[in-house]
Amino acid sequence: MVSGCVIYTFFGKVLPERANVTISQIAYRLIQPDSGIEGDLIVSISLSQVTARFISGEEVVDLLTLRNYVYDSIRVELDILGYMNGSGYELEIIQVADSLGNPPVIFGIDIPVLANQNRSIDFEKVINLFQDNRGNYLRLCLADLREAIREPRDTGFFIYRAIETLMQSFRTDDSKKTKERAWQSLRSELSVSEEDVRNLGKVATSFRHGDTRYIGDAEKCELFTIAWNIVDKYIQYACNGYQK
Repeated sequence: MVSGCVIYTFFGKVLPERANVTISQIAYRLIQPDSGIEGDLIVSISLSQVTARFISGEEVVDLLTLRNYVYDSIRVELDILGYMNGSGYELEIIQVADSLGNPPVIFGIDIPVLANQNRSIDFEKVINLFQDNRGNYLRLCLADLREAIREPRDTGFFIYRAIETLMQSFRTDDSKKTKERAWQSLRSELSVSEEDVRNLGKVATSFRHGDTRYIGDAEKCELFTIAWNIVDKYIQYACNGYQK
């Protein structure tokens, strides 16, 4: 252990592993004032196996947030390589071990605030919704929710786009007035508050306009809770023949 420092070693992989990605060791100075996380990050990728060491002057309490920062840094490397090669790479961070002697932490794939809820959704009924074209809106919505979970930096953007896609299912043409009426219909048919939709939109708009700030866990929990509540109601609405 570096004297007076705590070392967090993250392990992960580049997907698909058959791509055999290798990137020489790269060092960063990682400074995130919003979370108080500061230290040196050293990343190496060999045959798609990722090792990243974060060296901090003090113990990091919020390992999930640190993992997200590490993920973002490595993601940039892969996006550069993907641009150069015309390829698309995915990244998975699996676990972290520290120099304090704590047991390694294996990262899950769920969002705790969502995983702890009991959803009264019938899987087979949802599958049946994709039998006609209206199911395409839900398909795109669910795909964006997946990315909202997988890409922590862009959570706000993907969550709002997921709900915006559901709004499109209420439109009758491409006019601005029709879009406004579609939002009104979504809120009315699903019993969704205008404030909830507005809160999702505010976050998405800031990122669409180039905002680079990081969304903290508390704010993410709120966004996820609002979005999942809306989608739950939409699925129930669709399963009921697209009626209240």
